Amino acid sequence: MWSQVVERVWVNGTVTHISYVTVKPGKLNAYMKYLKDVTWPRIDEGKHRGDVVSYRILRVNSPRSNDPDILVLTEFKNMAVFDRDPAVTEEANRKLAGSSEGRVAQLVQARDLFEPKGSMLTREVMLTRCEIENRRNRVGQRCRSGANISC
Repeated sequence: MWSQVVERVWVNGTVTHISYVTVKPGKLNAYMKYLKDVTWPRIDEGKHRGDVVSYRILRVNSPRSNDPDILVLTEFKNMAVFDRDPAVTEEANRKLAGSSEGRVAQLVQARDLFEPKGSMLTREVMLTRCEIENRRNRVGQRCRSGANISC
């Protein structure tokens, strides 16, 4: 077995789920309201539990014919969030949607507003040396990754 010759200068960071969405013509405002009414309470619940770090909605400028026009990014603190017991997720869905019928109604509503184009799960890779911070003479402090800054 071969070992790497070069020292590792990075650590794993947060995990981001990116959803690619094409909003149906004339439905952008309704889709944004759907995100506010249906998705945002779930994000708030995740933030309250400490699982969700951030949530962003990005509009694609001049998407090509098969490209999504909206990207929805949800940043999670780590991969462990995805290993949670399904009962926890089901309980959160019951709490927010009211019932399985309520969740089905939300999904039917969503189908009229947008077409999912796919998704991707990514993990941030953070350099441990934080060169920019070193240039600002902050040697001895900690960078975002929590690793000690060194020259």
